[in-house]
Amino acid sequence: MKKFATCFLMSALAATAAEKANDFGEIFTNGEVDLKARLGYEFAGGQGQGSDKDDANALTLSNYVGFRTAEMAGISLYAQYHSNQRVGSDYDDTEGHNSGKYEKVADPDVTRWQQLYVDFTLIPDTKVRVGRQEIIQNDARFIGNIGWRQTAQTFDAVSITNKSIDKLELFAAYADKVNTIFGNSVEYDSIIMLNAKYKLNDDHTITGFSYFVDGDEGLKKKGGNAHKGATTLDSATYGVRADGKFGDILYDVTYAYQTDYQDSDDHEAHFAHLYGGYKMGDWTPGAGYMFIDDASSDGKSFDTLFSTAHKFNGWSDRFLGTNGGTLTDGLQDYYLDVKGKFMGNKVVLAYHYFDDVAGNDDYGMEYNALIARKLTDNLTASVKAAYFVGNDDRGDAYANDDMNVWLRLDYAIGSKISDIFK
Repeated sequence: MKKFATCFLMSALAATAAEKANDFGEIFTNGEVDLKARLGYEFAGGQGQGSDKDDANALTLSNYVGFRTAEMAGISLYAQYHSNQRVGSDYDDTEGHNSGKYEKVADPDVTRWQQLYVDFTLIPDTKVRVGRQEIIQNDARFIGNIGWRQTAQTFDAVSITNKSIDKLELFAAYADKVNTIFGNSVEYDSIIMLNAKYKLNDDHTITGFSYFVDGDEGLKKKGGNAHKGATTLDSATYGVRADGKFGDILYDVTYAYQTDYQDSDDHEAHFAHLYGGYKMGDWTPGAGYMFIDDASSDGKSFDTLFSTAHKFNGWSDRFLGTNGGTLTDGLQDYYLDVKGKFMGNKVVLAYHYFDDVAGNDDYGMEYNALIARKLTDNLTASVKAAYFVGNDDRGDAYANDDMNVWLRLDYAIGSKISDIFK
């Protein structure tokens, strides 16, 4: 981690001399400040057999305050501070507060520098970003910021984005630390991300990606469970995605193959996602299928890495084990959804049927619903619900039913410093 800190410090010092400013003072006076605040309530209740915990009622307040300097000589600096605070504490925050008493809600108290990076745009059509940053790749299925939670995920990384070739966007990043939604940080020997997105035309895009994860070598040398845990993080993922539309017909197709990298052994797993939709005025019904391989090869299922997993496989988050490759039986997710607008409200409805990869014993089914409305230019209110109906015959955690409900108020504003003092 020292090598990264040194690199960042040198970059930050260089940035103090710089940005689209004519002199040093304008770096700050022409800069921009942004604020995001979210008051969120979450209810989490275990409805089925085996649930002996009290229902969770979590009221939290999340804030992000950021400042971006103006650009001078192709260099700019962005700093963002974040806090999440419990307003109501009747929940297990997964970090030791009320552990075992209430159902879990993964929004513990957090205060930290959320993002702190320098952008270099000295090379034409190229941006080099050095420091703590959010990274979202493609549809966030493998690399994301987990933005639904009150604390988002970030990476300590160096990233490069290049658009010098017409219709082609190239992205590469090297990271050695992940700052999680729980407020802690996890170090890695390396995380390498490569992404190439080519826009065939206005309607069709094809993307190739590769991700290489090497767990902390220090943990590997300790042996025992720590050794095993660090080794199972190691993987190489290769994939391709095609998405777009034929008139009113939408499609999104992804395939990925995962294999050994560094100290992993005999790992081989597959991932596939197929989605089709049809735009009908303000409404778009669709159907999809997602396959996430089981642990039949080496004891580890397909690892969806650092994804925004909440976005996929039902909002009740019963299958977050896809991140880390711990969903031993794998997953087949058959789903239907409809998205649209009604009386000025955004509406999303979805139904999921979940099966394991072998097809021997299904997990259950889930119903999702979301209504969101923009109250002002800066304020949005939303209501979201998920109801998971487990399979009573399984006799494990998936036999339990679950209910989750969210109420949220999101406020966001951005302004130039010079406009504030006019």
